[in-house]
Amino acid sequence: MSEKNIQSEIMLELSKRGILVWRNQVGTFRALHSDGIIKIGQAGQPDLMAIMEIEITQEMVGKKLGTFVSIEVKAQKGIQAKQQKLWQFAVEKRHCKYKLCRTVQDAVDLITETIGK
Repeated sequence: MSEKNIQSEIMLELSKRGILVWRNQVGTFRALHSDGIIKIGQAGQPDLMAIMEIEITQEMVGKKLGTFVSIEVKAQKGIQAKQQKLWQFAVEKRHCKYKLCRTVQDAVDLITETIGK
């Protein structure tokens, strides 16, 4: 299955679960009606980002929590780039979640781990 198809399926499944998820474009593009160049995003940012609600339990009091999730989607043989590894480090350093997902189930597992359901 292509990376694009995996992304679409992940977005559909997470949306069904009430997760706010969006495709994060990164790159350099030519402006439509001029010769201008437009750069968007930051190198290494993941394909998908998500925000979700979590329930704070007694065991969580006093701990650092993150509910921002970065999902890097790769086809079966895809390899994580250096900039993507740096993004992963920055996200995890801030106690948020990052996962390289090759299937919808990988993304569902990440969400389940994050919200504890």
